[in-house]
Amino acid sequence: DRHLDCLCLEPTKYKANSLLAVATDRYKYIQTTRPELYDLETDPYEKTNIIDSQSHRARILQEHLKQILEETGTVNAQDTRKNKAEIDTETLQRLESLGYMGSAVDESFEFDQSKEDPKDVIDYHTLNSTIGYLIRVEDYDKAKKNILAMISMRPELPLGYSHMAKLSIELEEYDEATKYLEKSIELEPDNIYSYVNIANLLMYTKEFDRAIEYSLKALEVKPDFVEAYYLLN
Repeated sequence: DRHLDCLCLEPTKYKANSLLAVATDRYKYIQTTRPELYDLETDPYEKTNIIDSQSHRARILQEHLKQILEETGTVNAQDTRKNKAEIDTETLQRLESLGYMGSAVDESFEFDQSKEDPKDVIDYHTLNSTIGYLIRVEDYDKAKKNILAMISMRPELPLGYSHMAKLSIELEEYDEATKYLEKSIELEPDNIYSYVNIANLLMYTKEFDRAIEYSLKALEVKPDFVEAYYLLN
């Protein structure tokens, strides 16, 4: 079997591109901001990207990936199914006859080239994956250090500020928590959960008028958002 694998959609929450791949019994082609090709027979651990020297093979696999996406529908963050499709000899010969053997890889295919390659956000993801654990075990100093590193790396992303708000709540620094949640909303105004989080915090500090204000803002974004109605009631 030949597989179309949605290898990883996690980078999309960091505003990077996702990773899609199609593989034969020998080659794997990975489509993202900077495409990759690996010879699984000689390089099973995928350490050497051979796309520059084997661009014709990459182009064939890329074209087949396009066909699979057209047949199965666009793969997005809500669709993590794995779809199977065979690349038979006839298909390969047909693609060669159409001129793909000599073509360069189309790096714009299905991807926003203004977004980062997932490999560029690995360090950010590594830091992000530690925060919840560090807060749970009350290692607040290290949690704060990692969160500040996240904010320094990607000040345009709301995730670091949301983490800092959570840490501030644990430390009972509620004014600081409110400030960080407001920053998160500024960066991602359509995130309904940020509105509800700040509304919950304001309810706790008995700032009811402001809590109502943020609950109503959540409903402006999503009129059927149950959690916001719950807070208002």
